[in-house]
Formats: sequence, C-alpha cells, structure tokens
Amino acid sequence: MRSKDENKEKLILSKALDMIVEQGLSGLKMSNLAKEVGIAIGTIYIYFKDKEELINALYVFLLNQEASQTLPIVEASLPLQEKLEKICFQYLKHSLAYPANAIFYEQYIRSPYYSNNQNIQALEEALFQPFFQVIQQGQQQGLIKPLDIELLISMVCGSLEALAKHFIQHSNNLIVTGK
Repeated sequence: MRSKDENKEKLILSKALDMIVEQGLSGLKMSNLAKEVGIAIGTIYIYFKDKEELINALYVFLLNQEASQTLPIVEASLPLQEKLEKICFQYLKHSLAYPANAIFYEQYIRSPYYSNNQNIQALEEALFQPFFQVIQQGQQQGLIKPLDIELLISMVCGSLEALAKHFIQHSNNLIVTGK
C-alpha cells in the first residue's frame, strides 16, 4: 500500500472545495476531481474510501482550520465582552478571507452527509465547546440574553456571514482591520 502525502491530501481537499463551490455537492465527481488534481482516480481512493468520506474530511479540515484561528481568542485572558467582540470579528474576518468555505458549509449542513453523521456532529460540538462556554458566561453575566445557545450561534453566525457576503459583493478592495 502506498503511503499518504499530506500535501497531496490537502490539494485533493482544496480542489474538491473549489469544485463543490462551482458545481455543488452532488456535482462533485471523483473522476473529475482526479483530473483536476492531476492524479489517477485510484490515488484519490488511497486517501478517501469514497465521496462521502472525502466530503466529511473536507468539513472536518475546514472546521479545524477555523477553530485553530479562533480558539486562541477564546482562551485569551481578556474581559468577556472584549472576547465576544474579538470572536465575532475573527469570524467575520475568516468569512471574508474564505468565502468558499461559507458556501460549502451552507450546502454541507443541509445535506445527509451532515444530518446522518453523529460522529461529525459530536466532533463539531467538542471542537466548539469553548465557544459555548463563552456564551454561557455571557448569559450568566447578563451580556447575552438567556436563549438557546445553538440558536444564538446560528443567529450571530448567520448575520456575520450575510455581512461578509454583502462586503464581498459590494467591495473589491475591502480592508478589515482589528482593534
């Protein structure tokens, strides 16, 4: 059995993301992906047993990428309100920097790949547990209304994604800076 090359795996995931953004989840064909990457189709199957595994791996890869950029903010010893502001700003900044990710997330979350996969949902919950804790602290301190945390996250992230889409559609040279 051939060994896996981490760079090749990332290239496969990157090209898959590009193709999904262009053609949707159902439009992703493993043979077309192999051509796009410039490898034999059998090589893709060294990395991923099937399309479902590839799509799930892409979701996990993107989640880990996003969390690694935001978790240091959550773990910082900042006042809670400043931490919340920085988390929101980082989410917006990430959405602006990686608009293809948002397109993929939107399709993936509404697909059977996600809804039928308890392992992915458990991983997602574990990965974002620090964010949930920050929101719970905000609720305890009266900074955030005592609503369902998942609902709050959906509302805030949805608003920030809509804002990012607006900026992307209406500005070719938007510069985002932090505090």
